[in-house]
Amino acid sequence: MRTVLESYIRTMTAAVLGLCTAVLISPSSVYAQLLTFSKQELTDYTAQSTFERLPDGRPKVPEDLLERARELSSEEVWAVLEEKGFHNQYADGFQILHPEKPMVGRAFTVQFMPERPDVKGVASAKAKERGLGPLTNQTAIDMLQPGDALIVDLFGKKVNGTIVGDNLFYYVMKATHSGGLVVDGSIRDLNGISEIAMPAYFKAVDPTPIGNVMLTGINIPVRIGGVTVMPGDLVVGDREGVYFVPPQLVKDVLDRADEIRIHDEWTKKKFDEMKYKSREIYSTPADRSVWKKLGNSAVPSSGGKVMKDSFGKEISRRGFIAKVGQGFVAANVAGTLLKEAVAKEAGVPDSPDKKLGWAIVGLGNLSIHEILPAFAKCEKSKVTALVSGHPDKANRLAQQYGVNPKNIYNYQNYDSIRNNPEVDIIYIVLPNGMHAEYTIRGFQAGKHVLTEKPMANTPEDCQKMIDAGRKAGRKLMVAYRCRYEPYNREAIRIARSGELGPTQVILANNGWRVTDPDQWRLKKDLAGASGILANCTSSYGYDAQSYYRVIGTKGWLEMEPATIYRGLRMRVHHDGVTEEKSLPVLDHFALEMDHMSECVMQNKEPLTPGEEGLRDLNIMMAVYLAAKTGKTVKL
Repeated sequence: MRTVLESYIRTMTAAVLGLCTAVLISPSSVYAQLLTFSKQELTDYTAQSTFERLPDGRPKVPEDLLERARELSSEEVWAVLEEKGFHNQYADGFQILHPEKPMVGRAFTVQFMPERPDVKGVASAKAKERGLGPLTNQTAIDMLQPGDALIVDLFGKKVNGTIVGDNLFYYVMKATHSGGLVVDGSIRDLNGISEIAMPAYFKAVDPTPIGNVMLTGINIPVRIGGVTVMPGDLVVGDREGVYFVPPQLVKDVLDRADEIRIHDEWTKKKFDEMKYKSREIYSTPADRSVWKKLGNSAVPSSGGKVMKDSFGKEISRRGFIAKVGQGFVAANVAGTLLKEAVAKEAGVPDSPDKKLGWAIVGLGNLSIHEILPAFAKCEKSKVTALVSGHPDKANRLAQQYGVNPKNIYNYQNYDSIRNNPEVDIIYIVLPNGMHAEYTIRGFQAGKHVLTEKPMANTPEDCQKMIDAGRKAGRKLMVAYRCRYEPYNREAIRIARSGELGPTQVILANNGWRVTDPDQWRLKKDLAGASGILANCTSSYGYDAQSYYRVIGTKGWLEMEPATIYRGLRMRVHHDGVTEEKSLPVLDHFALEMDHMSECVMQNKEPLTPGEEGLRDLNIMMAVYLAAKTGKTVKL
């Protein structure tokens, strides 16, 4: 069986030698054999991608990942590509149209070659015989789909190398939904094109129409500068140039970018304090030691991979163990499970007329992709303010979610939020080491606070947060979202009800594979810790897990997946019968935010108050101590 590369070489040889008659048996064979890889060949050549396929065979990078990629910078993309050995994925030296607009799309590749009359004559005649019409730039442009970025190899041609003028550029914008254009060649009608809101990268501008070239490839490997671009690559363009990311690396790139942003935000915050020299904080080994010394460990959850891909520890560690209240922490933690009724407390009554105003502090991926969209499903909560160290991002999100520009804050003027009557509650979505500071400052500004989990880095910080809330007379809640989600609430109810008999054992697995040996999750000082007899695992070295099983004397229940944002499933076994539960699918973040709003409205305590976060930190510290000393630690 011929390889994809052999197929490509044969295809191009056939073009050069005169486009043999067998190529033009039908329109479909023209595209399959003359102009493009077949769907199967594309699948073979991009087999490392696990994404679904477009009808033409290209990998389909999912829409949510395309949206996340709009936040990428060249530095963030470069880090992973270099590490993975992809050293030739960046092209620059372009003129850039709308550099303020990031370009993101799936590569749709097109290749032209200098015209050769004998080859072009045969190709044109045979295309005409089959009713195909001329093989022109529009042949390829008419095949574009939403989400595509048009990538054109015009071998650097300026005169008669103009892939589009303003009319065809407008068509590309409409067909791709503003995906973008990269051409190693030229464009024409720049005045008209510049009024069209789609980014473009091109080498030159020329008034001549395209000519003296022939179309030789669609959705085949093409060369742009020093890059081999494959159909379906993620195309990311910014003010510097364009990266072409192999689909199999897209998630790695996005996850690493989240961590880079978190570290950069933390670094700038430390620079603001002017307590350290730059060499102590940035780009030296001292960076890690100072980070540790300052207590900013567990930098995870500013809304990127940590929150996005973390399968949540709430139900295996918090939803169950946090209710233990007594027991022993060692290799296995013994105690009692689910001692108090909680399910009914999580219910949210009918919405009052008023919605409380929320300020979101920290605009990482968790905020952008989960929290802010959840407000559309809230009955008691609305977003009224944003706090970020990135004004461009904050302004864009403010426009998207209808936030008044005057309600955009940075970390320096954050305290002035006290003067904003539109803000009732602050949601802290920052690195863990920043939770205490911004929670306490929020209380000092007279606002109620919901903070992401874990509550803080140390029990001492947790206590400071609780004390600040009490002093201010304001509510403090920890964002244990699964405590408000129907499936996990039902699991708690069943375990407590005695339907399965007294609980004897809990089995739980939670984790995913981390391949970067330098990632903070693999370093004790930067990560966190995770009892009835519980056999639980948590790892950054195995395939993604989100599972638990509660075993009683009369039956068992299990959930898999258990704590991710959507798609949860539950099975319950008792009396010899196993049934799968079907419960309402509700937005976790909308539920927890509305619960907090309700608590403020009705002056009642949240289901997951600061005291629970403090209890979690005490358990985590005891786990660490037991592991370190090899002795049982009693709580």
